[in-house]
Amino acid sequence: MSEDSNLPGLRMVVLAGPNGSGKSTVTDGLRLSQKFPPLYINADDISKNELGHIPDANSRNMAAAKLAEERRKTALKNGEAFAFETVMSTPGKIALFDEARSLGFSVDLIFVTTNDPMINFVRVENRVQLGGHAVPEEKIFERYARAMQLLPSAIEKADTAEVYDNSENGILPQLIAAKKDSIIEYSEPISDWVKECLISICNERCSSRERLITELKVLDPDAEILDANIGNNKCYSGLIVGITDFHVMQRLNTNPKQYLLHDKALCAPRTYEVKKSSVISYAFGADGKHKLLSPKKSHGKSL
Repeated sequence: MSEDSNLPGLRMVVLAGPNGSGKSTVTDGLRLSQKFPPLYINADDISKNELGHIPDANSRNMAAAKLAEERRKTALKNGEAFAFETVMSTPGKIALFDEARSLGFSVDLIFVTTNDPMINFVRVENRVQLGGHAVPEEKIFERYARAMQLLPSAIEKADTAEVYDNSENGILPQLIAAKKDSIIEYSEPISDWVKECLISICNERCSSRERLITELKVLDPDAEILDANIGNNKCYSGLIVGITDFHVMQRLNTNPKQYLLHDKALCAPRTYEVKKSSVISYAFGADGKHKLLSPKKSHGKSL
């Protein structure tokens, strides 16, 4: 679905970033804007304000996450503009981008991060001392790495995107990148970590995409090439015709002239082989991670 086909006012605002990045600081300011959707879904708020009767913190947080997911799905079904907060450390959250866009929503991503996960760790520790909710140390670092790895994919899937650096305490988060009309612009001066973690990766992904498309058009000038829609538990079968470090090109069994470009960052971890049939599934569990496929379903016959 093109950006122009999204319905006016029908927006899904995604407030994302690793634990301890300061998403709430940015959110508090955004909620003062008239453009911010009235419906705001936050699992932390649900846990704190609605589920205090559940004594165990882990059980309470799991219940809150489930309720938040249900409310997001309900808002999409009802065509109600909404915003929600997420760490965005699993591909299942990005699948929601495609689900929303297929229903006419515009997806606006606001991503808040830091230049070092140790900053996030210290902030979470300070938050706990002030009575806030805890996050296990290993999860802080794991989620930081995964969220940063998924950021380029999320930017591509979103209609608009803003990325903020909130590394410095005591000053407002700094806008470092913004996407509008499919163009990403970076704020000067550009720091080394932005070049390494964002600009370099985005450029390599762009080159990967162009290479596979160019190679395919030489072999099949009439090929119709689409980005894989990863929402709603989609599953695709067909011949693998091209592979790079970032993408997989697949010819669909249902239409030999139609090809899908899969983003490896959003696919389940596995090995692909050119000229072999494969099933690529985007079935995600409640935790946003890929559900495991049986060997029979995940590997096709050699063609």
